[in-house]
Amino acid sequence: MDSAELNRLIGLLESIENDTIDIKSAETVFLTFDQEALNPLKGVLANLHHFFDDEDIRNRDVHYKLMQYAELKKLISFLKSHKFEQANAVSFLDVSNASEST
Repeated sequence: MDSAELNRLIGLLESIENDTIDIKSAETVFLTFDQEALNPLKGVLANLHHFFDDEDIRNRDVHYKLMQYAELKKLISFLKSHKFEQANAVSFLDVSNASEST
Protein backbone atom coordinates (compact mmCIF):
# COMPACT_ATOMS: atom_id res chain seq x y z
CA MET A 1 0.00 0.00 0.00
CA ASP A 2 1.39 3.36 -1.02
CA SER A 3 0.89 5.64 1.99
CA ALA A 4 1.11 8.83 -0.08
CA GLU A 5 -1.66 7.65 -2.39
CA LEU A 6 -3.73 6.47 0.59
CA ASN A 7 -3.38 9.90 2.17
CA ARG A 8 -4.43 11.52 -1.13
CA LEU A 9 -7.54 9.33 -1.15
CA ILE A 10 -8.38 10.15 2.46
CA GLY A 11 -7.88 13.86 1.74
CA LEU A 12 -10.20 13.69 -1.24
CA LEU A 13 -12.88 11.87 0.73
CA GLU A 14 -12.60 14.41 3.56
CA SER A 15 -13.00 17.21 1.01
CA ILE A 16 -16.20 15.56 -0.23
CA GLU A 17 -17.44 15.10 3.34
CA ASN A 18 -16.68 18.75 4.19
CA ASP A 19 -18.26 19.95 0.93
CA THR A 20 -15.08 21.71 -0.17
CA ILE A 21 -15.09 19.98 -3.57
CA ASP A 22 -18.00 19.20 -5.84
CA ILE A 23 -18.67 15.58 -6.80
CA LYS A 24 -17.75 15.99 -10.47
CA SER A 25 -14.38 17.54 -9.60
CA ALA A 26 -13.79 14.87 -6.94
CA GLU A 27 -14.45 12.15 -9.50
CA THR A 28 -11.98 13.78 -11.90
CA VAL A 29 -9.31 13.79 -9.19
CA PHE A 30 -10.20 10.22 -8.20
CA LEU A 31 -9.57 9.02 -11.76
CA THR A 32 -5.96 10.26 -11.52
CA PHE A 33 -5.13 7.95 -8.61
CA ASP A 34 -2.63 5.15 -9.06
CA GLN A 35 -4.93 2.12 -8.87
CA GLU A 36 -2.01 -0.29 -8.47
CA ALA A 37 -0.65 1.66 -5.50
CA LEU A 38 -4.07 1.24 -3.84
CA ASN A 39 -4.40 -2.44 -4.81
CA PRO A 40 -5.56 -3.64 -1.34
CA LEU A 41 -8.48 -1.21 -1.71
CA LYS A 42 -9.96 -2.61 -4.92
CA GLY A 43 -13.38 -2.84 -3.24
CA VAL A 44 -13.18 0.77 -2.08
CA LEU A 45 -12.18 1.98 -5.52
CA ALA A 46 -15.02 0.09 -7.20
CA ASN A 47 -17.58 1.16 -4.60
CA LEU A 48 -16.61 4.81 -4.86
CA HIS A 49 -17.92 4.70 -8.43
CA HIS A 50 -21.37 3.98 -6.93
CA PHE A 51 -20.99 7.04 -4.74
CA PHE A 52 -19.99 9.28 -7.64
CA ASP A 53 -22.74 7.91 -9.88
CA ASP A 54 -25.45 8.45 -7.25
CA GLU A 55 -25.23 12.25 -7.07
CA ASP A 56 -28.59 12.62 -8.82
CA ILE A 57 -30.25 10.24 -6.34
CA ARG A 58 -28.74 12.10 -3.37
CA ASN A 59 -30.14 15.34 -4.80
CA ARG A 60 -33.65 13.82 -4.86
CA ASP A 61 -33.63 11.69 -1.73
CA VAL A 62 -32.40 13.21 1.53
CA HIS A 63 -32.48 9.85 3.36
CA TYR A 64 -30.28 8.24 0.72
CA LYS A 65 -27.91 11.21 0.91
CA LEU A 66 -27.69 10.91 4.70
CA MET A 67 -27.00 7.17 4.44
CA GLN A 68 -24.27 7.64 1.84
CA TYR A 69 -22.57 10.42 3.78
CA ALA A 70 -22.68 8.31 6.96
CA GLU A 71 -21.02 5.52 4.98
CA LEU A 72 -18.46 8.00 3.64
CA LYS A 73 -17.60 9.02 7.19
CA LYS A 74 -17.27 5.34 8.14
CA LEU A 75 -15.02 4.70 5.12
CA ILE A 76 -12.72 7.58 6.05
CA SER A 77 -12.43 6.22 9.58
CA PHE A 78 -11.59 2.72 8.32
CA LEU A 79 -8.95 4.07 5.94
CA LYS A 80 -7.33 6.21 8.62
CA SER A 81 -7.18 3.17 10.94
CA HIS A 82 -5.87 0.93 8.15
CA LYS A 83 -8.90 -1.34 8.49
CA PHE A 84 -8.87 -2.16 4.81
CA GLU A 85 -11.14 -5.21 4.96
CA GLN A 86 -13.88 -3.13 6.58
CA ALA A 87 -13.21 -0.26 4.16
CA ASN A 88 -13.71 -2.60 1.20
CA ALA A 89 -17.13 -3.57 2.62
CA VAL A 90 -18.51 -0.02 2.39
CA SER A 91 -20.60 -0.19 -0.79
CA PHE A 92 -22.65 3.05 -0.59
CA LEU A 93 -25.68 1.06 -1.77
CA ASP A 94 -26.94 0.48 1.76
CA VAL A 95 -25.66 0.65 5.31
CA SER A 96 -22.64 -1.65 5.44
CA ASN A 97 -22.29 -4.38 8.04
CA ALA A 98 -18.68 -3.39 8.74
CA SER A 99 -18.19 -1.91 12.17
CA GLU A 100 -15.46 0.00 13.96
CA SER A 101 -14.91 -2.84 16.43
CA THR A 102 -14.04 -5.52 13.86
